[in-house]
Amino acid sequence: MKNQFAMTEIMNYELSGLPKSRRGMDKYAEKNGWQYVEVPSSGRGGVRREYVLPEALFEEVKLQALATLAHDADISDVAQTSSTELATTNNNVVASAAVLADWQRDCAIARIAVVRYVLKAAELTGKTKAIEAFAKASKEKRLDETLIATIKRANSKSGAKSGVKEGRGNVSRRTLFDWVKAFETSEADANASAVALLAPKARTTEIPPWAGILLKLWSDPAKPELAEVMRRIETAYADSDVEMPSYHQARYFLETHIGNVERERGRMGSREIKNIKPFVRRDASVLLPTDVYTADGHTFDAEVAHPDTGKPFRPEITTVLDVHTRMVVGYSIDLAESGLAVLDAISSAASDYGIPAIFYVDNGSGYKNTMMKDESTGLMTRMGVEVKHSIAYNSQARGTIERVHQTIWIRLAKKLPTYIGDDMDSQAKQAVFKKTRKDIKTFGESKALIGWNEFLQIASDAVMAYNNEPHTGLPRRYNQTTGRREHLTPQKMWDEQVDAMTKAGTGLVVVSDAERDDLYRPYVQRKCLRGEINLFSNKYFSTDLTQYHGETMLVGYDIHDGSKVWVRDLTHRLICIAEFEANKKGYFAQSALGDAREKRAQGQVKRAKVHVDAALENMRPHRVLEHVQDQMMPSADIKRAQNLLNERLAKDAVTVESQATDMTAMQATFDKLNSINNDNKELRTFASPQAVVIPQPKSNTDMTQDEKFERWLGLYEQVKAGNELDAGDQDFYELYPESKIFGIKMKAYQAAHEEQHGTKVFFKWG
Repeated sequence: MKNQFAMTEIMNYELSGLPKSRRGMDKYAEKNGWQYVEVPSSGRGGVRREYVLPEALFEEVKLQALATLAHDADISDVAQTSSTELATTNNNVVASAAVLADWQRDCAIARIAVVRYVLKAAELTGKTKAIEAFAKASKEKRLDETLIATIKRANSKSGAKSGVKEGRGNVSRRTLFDWVKAFETSEADANASAVALLAPKARTTEIPPWAGILLKLWSDPAKPELAEVMRRIETAYADSDVEMPSYHQARYFLETHIGNVERERGRMGSREIKNIKPFVRRDASVLLPTDVYTADGHTFDAEVAHPDTGKPFRPEITTVLDVHTRMVVGYSIDLAESGLAVLDAISSAASDYGIPAIFYVDNGSGYKNTMMKDESTGLMTRMGVEVKHSIAYNSQARGTIERVHQTIWIRLAKKLPTYIGDDMDSQAKQAVFKKTRKDIKTFGESKALIGWNEFLQIASDAVMAYNNEPHTGLPRRYNQTTGRREHLTPQKMWDEQVDAMTKAGTGLVVVSDAERDDLYRPYVQRKCLRGEINLFSNKYFSTDLTQYHGETMLVGYDIHDGSKVWVRDLTHRLICIAEFEANKKGYFAQSALGDAREKRAQGQVKRAKVHVDAALENMRPHRVLEHVQDQMMPSADIKRAQNLLNERLAKDAVTVESQATDMTAMQATFDKLNSINNDNKELRTFASPQAVVIPQPKSNTDMTQDEKFERWLGLYEQVKAGNELDAGDQDFYELYPESKIFGIKMKAYQAAHEEQHGTKVFFKWG
């Protein structure tokens, strides 16, 4: 395959970036200075031009030949194919030294030096004798070291990607005659180049017969290793006479004959391969502030506490960026991705910094919806903003906003213990995941989860820090403090550009206070029926809509307040503010109806309480400590019972004096214990005088809410007495008061204490 082609052959290849017409190709070749050779032809004038393709275009032609061979390869029926010779030069004369490789040019220059040395000697002895004498001297190694080094360089060979192989140190008579003839030809023709004529031919490359099937198996989206590809080739060639390639031959072919990008074609999809292909950098220096805003959504890579339930979740963050200054002009944090989150972000940006001329976003549902782009009611239409969407699955086009996610939000997420990004250690991620779920199940919340209000604050601090730190995409300015040039921060860049615009008489397009509320209010079209507007299953009414029955109206609503809507006609003239269910009236007076409902509810509660008490009695039967006449309890059990009695009487402000240690006094104490109300849970554990059963502590998950509250009261008394708690009790003592059920139990306990003793009880903990 030659690298000199007629213009029709070049057009048949349909190379990328070239004109489609013959006239356009001729102008393109002339403009770019393509070298050509005129060869005999049967056409007009008897000659035609064959052009030497630039290296990049020739590589495309070469890859097309390889792709055709790979496509024609049949794995199931492998046939012997003839070798295809692929040479980078033609036997015709190279027209210019510009197309030569470095090793070819160095070799040609060394040959010119040898020829000039021989021609200088020929001035005394003649050309033939000088050539013969030089050849004989080089063979007998009678030349000096400088000439020998020059001859070796003149005889060097191409080493492909591995470098240039040094040639032998002698030259033959025939070779010298060829070099001299080529040099004299260049001297006679003013347009000829001696370097081009004396340059060696490029190394010849042959496409082996197994190249097609190798490329076909290699270009698998599963990305098999070369060893696996070789095993498949061996299976395909099992019954064929084709010589099998070795592993190193196949690897050498892929590394030296296929380009780095083309080698990944097929193994990478059209989206992934964009990451290694050439790209176009967009110049934002010609823009002004607010010319282009770009926005994108990002799911936060760490879990925070849900503001309503307290459970872990990942909020959705929408960021708006000014392309020219890299300034974050607005952002919104929502519970989930939606069009309202985008509305909140763009309204914040337009209010604080100005309305953009172009809003450049992706094709997400948050940007392509009626609320944003409708021709009559859309926010972008009412603001006069042109919306531009990037090509689908081409996030590289919006690399500026994609980088902001890395700089602000991922950096912030990594500071939290609940970070769950791809680079987080899987073991640590799982440990935090289990801990947060266990804490929520036990205490209702987890210390590892950051609260919603706290998250909003650190998010605001992160945006402020980004806007005030140097940005490598912005110009440098001399810093007098540090004495060196530093990149501007987005905030300084914004202030500098806005001041320049103000001095030039071009200010920002801002939103006035009078139109701010209504401008960012979403509008939809709804039909008015008998003074009512039906919006989101809610009915709004106003008597001012009486004469607009059956007409289509523009209805604006506040995303944070559903008590009223703003109704306009199709010319955007305000008609009225309709109230929620303003025409609704009850069948009876609300006070009488409320009394009847309250009496009915009280009856339901009384009836239900009877069933609840009966169920509790059946589930937890009373255990009675029976007295056995004239039978003594073991002394250890009696002492333990006496201690329990003293603790109970101490809580009721009753002091029990120490009893005699003899067995008769102990028996009297035991008799007194039997008279105590059997509701005492500690004394219920004695099933008989002979056997004492000590209750085992329950885990938090097995306890009822009443038992948890009683446990906390006991721990409170221990802390109040100055006792130290173990780790489990300490965590329970600190976390349980933060749960919602604790507040309910504490209010009930205080109310019962006040009713029984006439005084309020106060607790202080934390």
